[in-house]
Amino acid sequence: MGREVVTITTLPAAKSPRGKPTASGRIKPAVLTAPPLRGRPTAYTPEMADLICRRVLEHGTLLEACEKHPELPGSTTVYAWLSAHPEFQVKYARTRDYVMEMWADEIFQTANDESLEPNDRRVKIDTKKWLMSKVAYRRYGDKLVHSGDPESPLVVLHKQAGLDRLSPTELEALDRFTHARLQAITDA
Repeated sequence: MGREVVTITTLPAAKSPRGKPTASGRIKPAVLTAPPLRGRPTAYTPEMADLICRRVLEHGTLLEACEKHPELPGSTTVYAWLSAHPEFQVKYARTRDYVMEMWADEIFQTANDESLEPNDRRVKIDTKKWLMSKVAYRRYGDKLVHSGDPESPLVVLHKQAGLDRLSPTELEALDRFTHARLQAITDA
């Protein structure tokens, strides 16, 4: 499906005093005024989604994959596709998990690379470790337990204490504790 090119005959170019052509400003050919064709695809296909996932796995990041492969759409288009196509979301998430595994292997290789200066190794390793702890925090991040986290909910156990269930010894101990506590509060 080609673009139709309209040709318009223009008037002969005017000459400057030096004999060089000058622009008349009257008519421009349609080829010069038409928007340029873009090289990157914008239509989602499952085959393109598979190719994107392969290239991300090959290069480690979406930006690098899109930059090095002009047959891929821009990263903004890919992010739009991720929100619009749940099956692509699943494939891409699995690809990102594989990338994290690849980075873990690269950390090990970098640590054993004697050709790098020690400080260079440390910076490369720390950068990947930090990224991994943010992108795949459940697996590579610091283990923190937050209240209300769905994977480890906060459980509050309590019972209503009835005075009628207490023995005379327990009632006497409770009475002593209450009096001592009230005395400590009033003395402070």
